[in-house]
Amino acid sequence: MSVAPAVAVAVSAYNRSSLLAGLVAALKAQTLAGFEAVIVDNGSTDDTSDVLRRCVGDDPRFTILRIEDNAGPAGARTLAWRSTTATWVAFTDDDCRPRPRWLEQLLEASSSADVVQGRTMPAPTDDGEAPGWFDRTRQIESWSGRYETCNLGVRRPTLEAVDGFDEQFPIAMGEDTDLGLRAVRAGARTSFAAGAVVNHHVWPGTFREYLDERRRYSEVVQLMGANPDARQLLIGGYVLRYSHLAMWALVPVTVGSVAVGRWWVSPTIVGAWAIKNGLRHRRPGFSIPRGIGNHGLKLAAYAYETACFARASARYRTLVI
Repeated sequence: MSVAPAVAVAVSAYNRSSLLAGLVAALKAQTLAGFEAVIVDNGSTDDTSDVLRRCVGDDPRFTILRIEDNAGPAGARTLAWRSTTATWVAFTDDDCRPRPRWLEQLLEASSSADVVQGRTMPAPTDDGEAPGWFDRTRQIESWSGRYETCNLGVRRPTLEAVDGFDEQFPIAMGEDTDLGLRAVRAGARTSFAAGAVVNHHVWPGTFREYLDERRRYSEVVQLMGANPDARQLLIGGYVLRYSHLAMWALVPVTVGSVAVGRWWVSPTIVGAWAIKNGLRHRRPGFSIPRGIGNHGLKLAAYAYETACFARASARYRTLVI
């Protein structure tokens, strides 16, 4: 009779075949002996399955599964963790590369916890430069309370007690936070493992792509409707960012100033905000004018995000400002 491994790695992979060799190599380099990895091709339309089989080779620790129609990250992760009998399940993503002692450090932190969050850092770039203004990555250096599955370990009995992920979430936006909050409500203990490090890919982005991400992020409103405990992550239970409040405050200011013939008031406020932040938060490699301009663009993006949250609040009938 075979003995179940101490930990299984569960990954949902979707249309990121160019990154999978790095992920598989990072898992093969783990210092922990006796783990297994289940990677689910979540309905990819690229060559994900072929790349995975080629990278895994005949390594018996790896199992490759496929879902024909994308089931969302929750569905793929559910298939992955239910396909193993490991005592612990470690989750990471297809755009991540765990460092060699990742699993070892997660397990060390699990002695008094049922859910362990690790540290996630942007992957080093080839030229050593910091991510650009609109690049996308993840950086989690302390307990976040959001249970991000880019780097999360969960005891199997805990997963079973809450019936795993809620598959009503169609995209990667809140399904992991929902899982963690339900686990804690059921009595799960939590901890943070600073030594369990995952490097997250840095996705180069344009301003337009940044706007698309703001729209996508508004789908987190669904989480607040599905799990009221998630409101603890908001300011006062209803506000995502103070910048959203500022955007709403600008509406009556703009209307009032235009009504009295002082149309320049709101643009002046916006310009002052961009200049202040451009000077205060200077970044290496960016001139002051460029920094001010980028902060101005970010302010425009927050205005767009505020509108997206208003629309999502109406769609899900759940108020999030």
